[in-house]
Amino acid sequence: NAAEAQAEIAKYNALKKRLLSEAPEGEPLPSAVVQSLNKANATLYETLMELEMSQVERYAESISAFEGCYEELSKRLQEASVAFYNKVRELESAFTQKLEAVAT
Repeated sequence: NAAEAQAEIAKYNALKKRLLSEAPEGEPLPSAVVQSLNKANATLYETLMELEMSQVERYAESISAFEGCYEELSKRLQEASVAFYNKVRELESAFTQKLEAVAT
């Protein structure tokens, strides 16, 4: 879900902003801040990957459902076409027989 992903990114950005604002300016970042950012980054990565995999599964389900419906529709169309042309053949045969009967 895009909204959920955006919310997770916003939380990460807020944490990053807070941690960086607490760090002394002009000095290297304290290791605790770096560790916190690394942990938050890893957590964000895992969350986003879970969301992406969930979306991929939903796409796969949707594609599978579409393919099933399309296959059923194709089968029905083929059956209807066969029935139609069989009926046309029967009517053509009946017409030819009646035409021959009238001609003789």
